[in-house]
Amino acid sequence: MKVLHIVNIPWFSGVAKYAFDMAVCMRRMGFDTEAAAVENSACYRKFSCEFKTIRLCGRSFTGTIAGFRRVMKAGKRYDAVFVHSGSSLSIGFALKKAGRAGRIFRVRAERYPIKRNVFNRFIHRHVELCIAATRKIRNDFIEFGIPHEKAALLYPMVDTSFFSSSPIPDRATIGVVGRLARVKGLFSSLDTLAVLARDIPEVRMIIIGRENQIKYSELKGYARKKGILERVSFKGHLPYEKMPSAMKEASVGLISSLGSEAVSRVTLEWFALGRPVVASSVGCLDEFIDEGKTGFLSMPSSPGSAAEKIKKLLKDESLSAEMGRRAREEAERNFSPEIYMKRFKEFKVK
Repeated sequence: MKVLHIVNIPWFSGVAKYAFDMAVCMRRMGFDTEAAAVENSACYRKFSCEFKTIRLCGRSFTGTIAGFRRVMKAGKRYDAVFVHSGSSLSIGFALKKAGRAGRIFRVRAERYPIKRNVFNRFIHRHVELCIAATRKIRNDFIEFGIPHEKAALLYPMVDTSFFSSSPIPDRATIGVVGRLARVKGLFSSLDTLAVLARDIPEVRMIIIGRENQIKYSELKGYARKKGILERVSFKGHLPYEKMPSAMKEASVGLISSLGSEAVSRVTLEWFALGRPVVASSVGCLDEFIDEGKTGFLSMPSSPGSAAEKIKKLLKDESLSAEMGRRAREEAERNFSPEIYMKRFKEFKVK
């Protein structure tokens, strides 16, 4: 069975990672899997390393039309097309009308509001199944008017073998992982460290991520102003294969996001490593984190509250170890590749 994943976005975000993992799992299950992604983008580079990938032209109206023409030019017919963004859905719908696509599956791993215009409602009537990465996203589909039986939940997965569990180190180290974007609340993370430093002299922090809207020089300047520069290890952007060992240096994961976190893959990576997580209550974080069992939640931009909860973990090794154990169990129970593929098979794509 030939399938196509259309990922008409330029960056390798949580949405693209969700699409990539789905494509990989479908290939493992025997599907003849191909992809389409924006040319010369991080998303295209990732997909083209694993799949035959058609070059798209971007999310604009003219780019979407040009992308559709490129898929048509490939001259293939796909039994199923999985579309991972709004413009991807437009391309998929056009392919179906042109006789080049069988069933259309709308996959949604973002929390942007669904456009409630006439065309979007019309186009969704031609979708076989809407697949949501979280319960909140599934509820968005249902509120939009998708019948319950056509709105499915498929949690993202984490490679629980690659991100293997390990004992929590006895050093008081906080881990922060993610792109250096303002929505990630990195300055709030540093504020949290500054609060903790008053009571825990040995506390440290590691920050891992690619520069985006914020440069490491800005974070270093802010840390210097707060008097905590010597407590922070700025590791920069690391290759994927080095992430588990770097993250294992931390005893607790901190997510200070001000918004976003539609699927929060880093939460699942912390869980798989056996680390409790202290996070802002935004996006899917209050859905993934079981308060007091696998981590703690706090309001965004509340470094004092986050610091108090981290302090509980750093001061109580047995509590930290127990929450880390439960986090690992949660990763295995709900987010492992095996569970993901089992749930995907229930959709009866073939």
